[in-house]
Order: sequence, then C-alpha cells, then structure tokens
Amino acid sequence: MMSSGWESWCVQMNEIRVIEAAGLGGRAAFLGFGPGNGLSGKERRRKFFSEFRSTHPAWDVLPKRGPCALLAAMEGDKMVARVMTGVDLEFVESTGQKQGYICLFEAENRQEAVGRLMDEVVRRQRQWGSERVVGPISPNLVDFRSGVLVKGFDERPGVLSVHNPPWYDVLMTQCGFVKAQDFLAYRFQVADGLPDQYEGAAAWARERTRIAVRNCDLGQDERALLNVLNDCGEGMSLAELRMGLGAIRPYYQKPFGFMAWKEGRPCGFLLALREGKAAHLRASQFFIARPFRNGPTALLLMDALLKSARKVGILTVEASTILEENSASRAVMEGAGGTNHKIYRQYRLNL
Repeated sequence: MMSSGWESWCVQMNEIRVIEAAGLGGRAAFLGFGPGNGLSGKERRRKFFSEFRSTHPAWDVLPKRGPCALLAAMEGDKMVARVMTGVDLEFVESTGQKQGYICLFEAENRQEAVGRLMDEVVRRQRQWGSERVVGPISPNLVDFRSGVLVKGFDERPGVLSVHNPPWYDVLMTQCGFVKAQDFLAYRFQVADGLPDQYEGAAAWARERTRIAVRNCDLGQDERALLNVLNDCGEGMSLAELRMGLGAIRPYYQKPFGFMAWKEGRPCGFLLALREGKAAHLRASQFFIARPFRNGPTALLLMDALLKSARKVGILTVEASTILEENSASRAVMEGAGGTNHKIYRQYRLNL
C-alpha cells in the first residue's frame, strides 16, 4: 500500500538531518540555540557575542588554527542539537598528537539527533586525520566555558561558566564518549571565613614568611601573571593572555583579585569575577607557581579574598575549576571550608 501524501510529509518533517551552518544567518541561528541553560537574558546576550567572535576566523581563535565546521542537527526547520568541531593544527604540531576537538555543544534531549550529529563529527575528524576527539573545550582558548556540567544543575550559573540541562552526560556517553577529566568547583560561605586552624595558619604565615599579597592590576601585572601561568605549564603567549584578560575585564573588580609575591618574584594569583553588584563571586583563576605549592601561598590568597568579600557583603565565593586529580589544591579547598557543589566534565572519543 502506497503512503499518502500526508504520511510522506510527516516522514520528511520528522527526519533528522545534519547540516553545516553557513553564512552570517546560519552562524547566528547556530549560536542562538541553547535549550534550558538557565542563563539570564543579559548573560545569554554576552555569551552569544563572545561565541560569535570565537567562531570567526579573523580572530586568533580555533577557526584560525585549522579546519573546523559548525554542525547542526535539524528536524524539519527546527534545530535540535549543535556542535562545533575542528582541529587545532598548532596543538597537533607542537605535541605530535593527532587530536581534534568539539566545543559549543548544546542539545535537546534527543539521542537520535545527537547520535547523527556525532557521526558527522567522526566522519569529519577522520577526514582531517585525527585519531581521537576531546571536549567540549573553550572555543576561544582563553575563556572558561569548558566541559559539560554533570553536578550542580540546581545551583546558580556562575560568571563565564558552563550551565546546561542534566541530560548532556548521557547523550555524550551513549555516543561512545568517555570521561577524560573532571573539573571541580568549591563554594565558600563568606560569613564563615576560614576554619580556626586555617585562620591561625594564615596569621602565622603573614608574620613569618616573606610572601606579600596585594591587589592585582590586570594591566601592570600582566607579565607577572604570564610568568606564573607558564611556570604552571600553561604555555601561554602574551597575546593569548591579553585576550583572556579582555574576556574577564567586564567582570573583574580590583578588590577581588590578588597576586602573591616573594622577594620580587610572583608566586601565585587569585582572580575572582563579579557581575555588577551581585552578592556572589567566581574565583575563576587560581594558580600557584610550582616552587610554592607546598607553602602557604594558596592559603594567604584565599584568606585575602574572603576578607575583602566580607567587607562589601558578598555572600558566597565559588572557587573553580580544579582538576579532580589535583589533590593538593583539593585539600586546600576542603580544609579551608569549601564544599564541592559543581563538577564540569570533558570527554574523549578514540576514532
């Protein structure tokens, strides 16, 4: 029995197809898609324009570093999932690893659509010579929207942080992706301050060590920041650092950023971000130079931030993101009274 015209139309409308978003209109539609991400209208607009720049090859971001594609899974005229995929040839050349990436992943809870989307990712990555795919990573290499939120869905979205519906982890794993690494976020109640033993240790360190903590000026201290980052193995250029500092400037207020020095040498920094006059901070960059990781540097920086936050009525500080295997930093966070309230996950798929 032949199908009626109505049945054929329904089949066509329900068919999932994957397209590449092209042109200004296609890119705008791609970036405007984001179901249930919990962001305010203002934050959605900021995220849109940040991602718009991050997908333009005129900027020194991933599209300028190798082949890439903006892929969308469509049901009729409706987008139901999206992802950007490509290869950072600078990374491949410097490491010898034949690795591609995914970023900007967003999806409705539609396994078939995401499956077809990732099938196209795999096809493209094999064409480009990749042996594995990792991500989601940050699209512009310097901001902080990496991974997928897998714990903390009911928590407030942080400044410049990932926030997505709870079904992303299942969608990724059912497509064959496996956990590569987790990043942890810790929350501090500012009114609680540091536990008594840590308060005492911080007071002792201020008196007995030569470590000085002062507010960080993003312009004057940029080379000191770069020295600490490179000591931590970040391998960042001054141009990349300046791009990253440009991303955080709208949220950076000097009373919530600190740099630690010992005898004229930068040994660590802690930069917290605030949206306007919000009662919450996100400590988004917390780096300690290798020779100082077993000392009181991290404690002194956290103590300075909590004291500054308390003066202006900040309620909570979220310290993120810390690698799960970074036991030293986790011990500092937990010993200082932080509770792990969010986890962000990156994945790997071997081809």
